[in-house]
Amino acid sequence: MELRHLRYFHAVAETLSFSRAAERLHIAQPPLSRQIRQLEEALGVELIDRESRPIALTAAGKFYYEQTLQVLSRLREPMMAALPGAHPLVGRDTVSLDALAQESLVVHPARPRPGYADQVLDLFARRGMRPAGVSEANEIQTALGLVAAGIGVALVPASACQDRRGSVVFRNVEDADAVSPVIMNFRRGDESAVLGRFRTMARALLPRALSGVIP
Repeated sequence: MELRHLRYFHAVAETLSFSRAAERLHIAQPPLSRQIRQLEEALGVELIDRESRPIALTAAGKFYYEQTLQVLSRLREPMMAALPGAHPLVGRDTVSLDALAQESLVVHPARPRPGYADQVLDLFARRGMRPAGVSEANEIQTALGLVAAGIGVALVPASACQDRRGSVVFRNVEDADAVSPVIMNFRRGDESAVLGRFRTMARALLPRALSGVIP
């Protein structure tokens, strides 16, 4: 089981529709259905009642949905709004997704998809909103460069806001679900001492980095 299985199930559970969930996640419906089947097989229970119209969560599915919300909330770091230095929203302490939806949005990375860009777009889609425009950048520094040039605004992970250049200003986002997952990848079965120390260090430093303790 991987984090994407939880996110995919979360979308289906909220929409009670494979087609709408696939649209929200910006993927095709068949691979979404396969991912949910993989999750059910891994858990050994049926989460979705596919015979119901519309589809419904089983008792196990309802319980697992509640647990999914808790797990996802523990794995995510806050998103920050990146704004051009002279933007009117800079005068606010926090900004809302509703206000950002009125702007042209710069998303990254352009590839691979689905990815972080789709997580950002999904925040608006869940509220029935579309940004006034969408531009794509290949990496976060390019996206911030476009923001600095006044091309649009962006939503970036809090950990990417340590370099506070004057031409880009960061503001907290009011919406509680404007968060991004933090994922560490390593080789299965790697028990090396170096990896162990790094994992311990990451657990200790990440919360401090997000709170601004580490420069």
